[in-house]
Amino acid sequence: MISPPEAPPRRTVPWLALRLRFLVFVVLSVTVVALTVEEVGSRFTRQALEEEALAAAGATALGVADDLADQEALPTAPELEQLLVNYKQLVPTLRSLSVLEDQRKVLTLIATTSPRPEGDLVGLAARAVAARTPAMEASSRGPDSLRLVAAPLVRQARTYGAVVVGISLSDMVRTRQRIRQIQGTLVIVSALLIALLVDLVGQRLVFSPLRALRDAIGGALRGERGRRAPVLRADEIGDVTSAFNDMLTRIEGFSATLEAEVASATAKLGERNAELQSSVEQLFEARRELARSEMLAATGQMAATFAHKIGTPLALISGYVQLLLAEAPEGSERQERLRTVQEQIGRVTAIVRDLMNQTRTPLLRRVPTDAAVLLAGIARLVGPSAEQKGVSLEVDADEGPMPLLADMGQLEQVFLNLVTNALDAMTQGGRLTLRARADHGRIRFEVEDTGTGIDPALRSRIFEPLFTTKEPGRGTGLGLPIVRDVVLAHGGTVEVHSEPGQGARFEVTLPGGLGEANRAPKA
Repeated sequence: MISPPEAPPRRTVPWLALRLRFLVFVVLSVTVVALTVEEVGSRFTRQALEEEALAAAGATALGVADDLADQEALPTAPELEQLLVNYKQLVPTLRSLSVLEDQRKVLTLIATTSPRPEGDLVGLAARAVAARTPAMEASSRGPDSLRLVAAPLVRQARTYGAVVVGISLSDMVRTRQRIRQIQGTLVIVSALLIALLVDLVGQRLVFSPLRALRDAIGGALRGERGRRAPVLRADEIGDVTSAFNDMLTRIEGFSATLEAEVASATAKLGERNAELQSSVEQLFEARRELARSEMLAATGQMAATFAHKIGTPLALISGYVQLLLAEAPEGSERQERLRTVQEQIGRVTAIVRDLMNQTRTPLLRRVPTDAAVLLAGIARLVGPSAEQKGVSLEVDADEGPMPLLADMGQLEQVFLNLVTNALDAMTQGGRLTLRARADHGRIRFEVEDTGTGIDPALRSRIFEPLFTTKEPGRGTGLGLPIVRDVVLAHGGTVEVHSEPGQGARFEVTLPGGLGEANRAPKA
């Protein structure tokens, strides 16, 4: 059974972060919109109030000018001041009323309600007189926000002075500030109420379904089969939840199918491992028997060499003994001793002859075969060992028949020896290639590996009996001599090409075709 994946570390309240961010966004959005609307409204209100105040100031100035124009002459200063006071009482927002008379082309202040007149009364009055229309200017823009409006005094189409009215916008500014404070408070309260309302609606429409979906996802990650998220409503979130539930159903079906396939593959792998183990054991037994045969063959070869070399001095000794025996007196003790020596030499010679007869190379039992078939059989035999060592095995043979007349058992021994050496040279894995090529009536076999290679100084000695480059206990030094002897017995040649660290390639060339079988050459 496939174990569920480990669930990721769970945050304390992941939905709360979304909920809080959403509420903050709503509050900020409402606040920004409300403040923007309030600012725009405040500007329009301030402009309207200023226009209304200035209109009142202008109307007052014109009213005073009309009253004075109806009189034949300007009233006295006290009368003017009383008139101005009366008008000021009618319009409380008025700050000052002043009357200026044109005396010899010079405007002179003759009456005012302000103890300290502010602004350029004379200059403003002069502009109104010169234009014969009302004129206005801002005397100050500080906290008092004073505005001055001047209306010309006209009698019988002649201007003789001006009325200047000063109006303060400070009360309006203070009123507007109080209104803005109230509006700010209302904006905050409204934003909080809207956020609360949105949270209640969002909790029902968004956050509760998301929380249920999150819990279902967590259960699925913990391997709780059959866990599903409730579909609370038929909306977009409901569609997502339904799709998630369908996905869980498909995943569980896929997991069940996958578990069944894994179980089946595991069983097949176990069978394959058992077969592989049996093949490895068979190959090991074959290699052990091959090593035993190699040792016996090498021992026989050494014995034959020893017998051949000892036969010559024995024959020489026998000749000298015969000469001494002919010279010895008949019936003498010397003659008896020489005869004894001659008899023992004869026995040693017989022993050597028997030993040479027993160590002669046996006859080859040649049978028709095909080079590709031979390599395929070798590949099947050594395939499990190559796979166990992490070595990829490749067989590359020419298409078409490559007939060969050879002793299959001894040729298998040749290629098993070469392949075993190649596998031993690739301790970290690699590639082993077996090739067979038809070359002008001969068959050329190649065994190529990507192992450690052979030192050039040792390459000329690898076919010597009992010489090996392997570690003690891993090689006998008899495999390659047997390879050489078997190949020579078949009328072929064997060559090696190698560089240190670049692998080795052994080439075995044998006569092709189905010619008459030849016996092995006499030793």
